[in-house]
Amino acid sequence: MKPASSALVSYLAAQATAKSVSALFADCYTITLASGQAIYSTSADSDVVFGGNTFLHNGLLVKGLKYKATIGFDDDRQDISLAPSSGWALNGATLSQAIINGAFDGAALRRDRVFFSDYVGGTAIGSVLLFIGLFLSIKPGALKAEAEVANELRYLEQMMPRNLFSLRCNHTLYDSGCGVNQASFSTSGTVQAGSTASVIVSSVALAKHVQGVILFTSGAANGIQAAVVDVNAGAVSLAYPLPVTPAVGDAFTLYAGCDHTIATCQAKFNNLANFRGTPFIPSPQQALSSK
Repeated sequence: MKPASSALVSYLAAQATAKSVSALFADCYTITLASGQAIYSTSADSDVVFGGNTFLHNGLLVKGLKYKATIGFDDDRQDISLAPSSGWALNGATLSQAIINGAFDGAALRRDRVFFSDYVGGTAIGSVLLFIGLFLSIKPGALKAEAEVANELRYLEQMMPRNLFSLRCNHTLYDSGCGVNQASFSTSGTVQAGSTASVIVSSVALAKHVQGVILFTSGAANGIQAAVVDVNAGAVSLAYPLPVTPAVGDAFTLYAGCDHTIATCQAKFNNLANFRGTPFIPSPQQALSSK
């Protein structure tokens, strides 16, 4: 049984006994990114204010998420699509650019059905939680993105033991396990002449910024973050073109990247104590041949 407020229980009970059922409801979707930023959207024809948040009817629309109720421990995996309305952007980036730059990596999805007493989008009575889970994968497309999501039973599929042998470090750079202070490996600079939407020319660009990110802090691209795939002769190559071309003098911050090898961990970050990899474990072939 799903929890619901007493007001909502009474409302639904009255609807169940009424001769003419006219329940008023809207599905509200909350996408919470790993950064903590939340995206709110609704299936209603107008915006819905609920729980102190405004769910937009013309933002990033979630389509194809079905309700499933079963007995057992099988996770609920579904294929859904994300369709941005005209002009929608995430911190200045289009949906495809945001996906390429990793904005939706580790994102969570929640679906609430909100009921109203007067009209859809009016006075909310209460809500019922229909889905809560996470994004397993997401692929950008020309008009929409295709994604696979699963509910929280997905965690029961985690392999045990949790820590597996791996040549490379399993931490995410700058997370609590890594322990590296991101601000200590940041470099501020400005856009120089010759820059384009895909390549940013700057004298502060160094090889250490490869696999890192660039965050623009002024100008038309203010707030936009992009992944750095290469640095060559003071020019930063981005994983995906920016939605706008920065102007000369626009400010940005570059953050160092990591390839998760023990050599980089020691030489670039001096963080060997937190390295979470096992590069010296023999390969399965070597282990078998030593018997």
